[in-house]
Amino acid sequence: MNKMVFAAAIAALSSSLALHSPVAEAATMQPVLDDADVAKVVQVAKQALAERHAKGCIVITDADGMTIFFQRMAGAYTNCNAAATVKAKSAAQFQLPTDDLYAQLDKQSQLHILAVPDMSPLPGGMPLKVNGVVVGGLGISTPDGNVDTPVRSEERRVGKECRSRWS
Repeated sequence: MNKMVFAAAIAALSSSLALHSPVAEAATMQPVLDDADVAKVVQVAKQALAERHAKGCIVITDADGMTIFFQRMAGAYTNCNAAATVKAKSAAQFQLPTDDLYAQLDKQSQLHILAVPDMSPLPGGMPLKVNGVVVGGLGISTPDGNVDTPVRSEERRVGKECRSRWS
């Protein structure tokens, strides 16, 4: 019985110390995408795709590259979900638009990194930032990369709307 009481006391002490640590406070201070932000990004992406008469996949990840939104439009090409997901993950984790990622790797003679699973330098990925801090990634995938990049640039408009709430 004393062992259980002691274990409970240690657990309570550990959790109270964790709640007051600077690391825990820093983690809770970073802005994150909420449902309203995700809805704004998705709305702009769908509108931009419709204007270009394109169908594809839209993926939004959190800053760690974990998918928080996915949609495959009716009539989208096979496997666009995988392409959009790696674009969103890459943009969030490397904190660069994916079409800039290839140029950066080439400039640094690091093209071998392209062999890393779940990474893509293809057009259509964009980090979502608030005050310079990456809070997520957006991935758009259609059959034509020339469509993905203009759609991605439309998302900058949404970032400005969300930024006013996050500031």
